[in-house]
Amino acid sequence: MFKKLVKNKKVNSIVSYTKSFDRPFSIIDEIHKKIKFNLLKFKDNRLTDFKRTQDWPTSISLAGSIKTSKLNFFNKFVKTNKEEFKSMPFDINSCIRQKILFTEASDINDLFDIKLARLINYDLSKLQ
Repeated sequence: MFKKLVKNKKVNSIVSYTKSFDRPFSIIDEIHKKIKFNLLKFKDNRLTDFKRTQDWPTSISLAGSIKTSKLNFFNKFVKTNKEEFKSMPFDINSCIRQKILFTEASDINDLFDIKLARLINYDLSKLQ
């Protein structure tokens, strides 16, 4: 995977993705103590287009496990101090993907996340 990034001059970044267990239509918002539905349109559909959750389209999610870019890509943003770099440290216009398992897609930000990842890994190892 990393060799593809290094060899391909047109590609700046690699990201990982996985099958999503959260469906886009399950996202709701609470406004003035009321629930607001139909926040997202996904594959030309909204929540109210379906009667059963089983009919909702499946989706994939960007995973936090792998997001890496070439040094030249980073340097371009550091030199120009562009605002967009602070929120998106990979090139969405020039990116290759790597599919990973849901259990590998942990985004570890704190001690709880580490403990959860260890627990998932331990339980999976017992199944083999």
